[in-house]
Amino acid sequence: MIDAHAHLGKWFNFYYDGGDYLSMVRIMDKIGMKSAWISALIGIGPNYKLGNQMVLEAINAFPDRFSGYAVLSPYFSDEMEEELNLRFSQGFIGIKLHPDTHMYPLDGPRYIYAYKFAGRVRCPILIHTWGERDVRSLMGIARSYPEATFIMGHSGGDIRSMLLAGDMVCTVNNVYLDLTGSAMYNGIIEHYINKVGSEKILFGTDFPFIDPRPAIGWVKSSKIPEEDKANIFCKNAERILSLVKRDA
Repeated sequence: MIDAHAHLGKWFNFYYDGGDYLSMVRIMDKIGMKSAWISALIGIGPNYKLGNQMVLEAINAFPDRFSGYAVLSPYFSDEMEEELNLRFSQGFIGIKLHPDTHMYPLDGPRYIYAYKFAGRVRCPILIHTWGERDVRSLMGIARSYPEATFIMGHSGGDIRSMLLAGDMVCTVNNVYLDLTGSAMYNGIIEHYINKVGSEKILFGTDFPFIDPRPAIGWVKSSKIPEEDKANIFCKNAERILSLVKRDA
């Protein structure tokens, strides 16, 4: 299993055990998770540079278990080029944007450099989406930057937005649906398989923010072929990583 939507550290408004990379690896060993693509929770909150540094420590300690998303803040758009060049030189594989916690629309001009960079190095860019507006905005951006790989975090979040996402992802090649959520609507995985195919779906859990075991069960217990489960759990993520230009 490759968790394409995981985190690191603590969140401010509720308790959960662990959150450090050592405890995460222990849990990953127990549940058979090969690796996790992580961004630090403090990065999507008040301090993106500190968060990226925490991620660097994790991937340096366990380079085979963690891959890093570089979190960017729209309020420091003049620093994006320097931060991305630094982090990708350190081995980061993608970009994470959180328009909700940063309170800035994902189609705002301060994110343009991030989208251009993702297109140039062909890296994944995971964007938190929640609501129909976010789904439609992300699809429009993806059409403008076809060389980048866009991961629609939470696939829009609520059921209406998730169904809309399934309809729209069929029309754009470089967007993937993300199964991350604190709950899963009954039948949505089977619906996505029938609608877009397993090659456009990624496994994600929000670990350690959320216990990853229910997300594993949602996929394993879904009524889909084993080949489709393999695509969701790891093969799609492996294909995305193979596209990243490490020397760009």
